[in-house]
Amino acid sequence: MFQAELSPIAYDIGCKKVEDLIDLWYTDDNYDDWPILLALQDEIMEGLKVILPVIFMEENDNLGPNEVGFDPLHLTSKNGKKYIAVFTNAEELQKGEECSSVAYPLRDVLTFVINYNKVDGIVINPWGNLYMLDAPACRNLYKNTRKRTEADEYLQKGSDAYLAKDYPTALEYYTKAAELGSVEALGNLGYCYYYRTNPVDKRKAAECWQKASEQGDVCSTYKLGDLYRRGELGEPDLNHAKALYHVAYNLSKEYMNYYEFPDAYLRILKYAREGFTDEELLNMAYDCVDALQTRIHDGDQLSDAVLKDAQEQLHELQTRLEPMES
Repeated sequence: MFQAELSPIAYDIGCKKVEDLIDLWYTDDNYDDWPILLALQDEIMEGLKVILPVIFMEENDNLGPNEVGFDPLHLTSKNGKKYIAVFTNAEELQKGEECSSVAYPLRDVLTFVINYNKVDGIVINPWGNLYMLDAPACRNLYKNTRKRTEADEYLQKGSDAYLAKDYPTALEYYTKAAELGSVEALGNLGYCYYYRTNPVDKRKAAECWQKASEQGDVCSTYKLGDLYRRGELGEPDLNHAKALYHVAYNLSKEYMNYYEFPDAYLRILKYAREGFTDEELLNMAYDCVDALQTRIHDGDQLSDAVLKDAQEQLHELQTRLEPMES
């Protein structure tokens, strides 16, 4: 039996990203489902609640004065397996028969599946584009979410130590977070090895940035490009550096994080303009300067030199291109 505090049910649950990824999984035959699992991890870490159809139980002595007891409704598959149905929004729920429901943390639903061997998994939005997780998949999702939660805690401790200039402690916590799968911590390890260890270890920095780059980290990708451009791993390799700058640029456009994309844009403007039109480069320079000014306005004390560099690139492009437009 589940227990929960009595509270209004919030039907605007906020699973749009998960819903969109499931829809894409249905429409694209070449699309793997791992982005769905990563999105579920993200949402669980943010406290995601799903709509759970339930049967309310009679009052008993185990319940507090403001608590209700209930059992989740089960759906039985053709092969006789039982799945708990959960819904990401009221519209999906209302596609089926009318029933009682509660908003319930998905993390706790997973825990129930793991600990209650009479249930074989969960099914998300069973009346539409459904997504099923059997018991082993529920266990992996729960375990990986816990690992990421622990990794985030180590990442924060590492960041606090780094800001306090306690670099050995930062290195220790970043290493722990990276071992638990934190890509951000892996990139930060690269910065520690490149700038803060005594002696610095550029090879280890490159190894960290390479691994983080392979997992889509923007900063690690352009920093790795810097190493190849400057020849810090051997002979300078400008072609490889340019390729990495283009990868960083494309990655940065996905989220437009102003702590990432201006630095990626600036490297394109300075070293890798091939493949871009003059108009694209000019717009890139404007965006770069605007984002860096916002960054500095918000308290970033390390971007003044980067802004000056970006302004020089913008001025060069304006001087060369804008008189042609008038």
